[in-house]
Amino acid sequence: MAEPDRTITIKNALISSWRKPEAVELAQKLDSIGVNLFASGGTADAILDTGIKVSRLEDITGFNDLLGGRVKTLHPAVYAAILARRDDPRDIQDLEKFGLRPFDLVAVDLYPFPTDLSGEEDIPVELIDIGGVSLIRAAAKNYRFVTVLCRAELFSQTADRIVSNQGVISIDYSIRLAKATFHHTSTYDSRIAESFR
Repeated sequence: MAEPDRTITIKNALISSWRKPEAVELAQKLDSIGVNLFASGGTADAILDTGIKVSRLEDITGFNDLLGGRVKTLHPAVYAAILARRDDPRDIQDLEKFGLRPFDLVAVDLYPFPTDLSGEEDIPVELIDIGGVSLIRAAAKNYRFVTVLCRAELFSQTADRIVSNQGVISIDYSIRLAKATFHHTSTYDSRIAESFR
């Protein structure tokens, strides 16, 4: 499965994070090597507050957040930019047709669904992440072309690796991150499923 000679050059990054300080630090490091940054709602606000240039996802989708923020990232333009295979001319043609840049890095920190719900009467449904899980699963599926960071704890160390390698990450490392992502989403969904008593 490993493709040790292959690398991913990080040119465009999508950041959507519950934990804003880690998202800002990641943005600062990626910005220092000229990566184009894209972010959802509150993450974009936090990055813009530091003076770093970032494009909002609504600039790509043409939609503001809907339903009080319940729908932010669920849009074909976002997923096309993540799932596009760089070695498939049809995929590239589709991106060009709609003026989309492919994302090379997707960094998401999911809503913190609680591990202990004892004493809770209701399931905290607003902490069930839908868009974030979808983003990182899509990125992990396309690991040959997209590096995925599924937890804020991975942001800084991976950014350091990218910066020290002049914007390049190995496919081997991307595979490890994709595997970690599927483990993470599985655990996250199991925790949610167990909350339904």
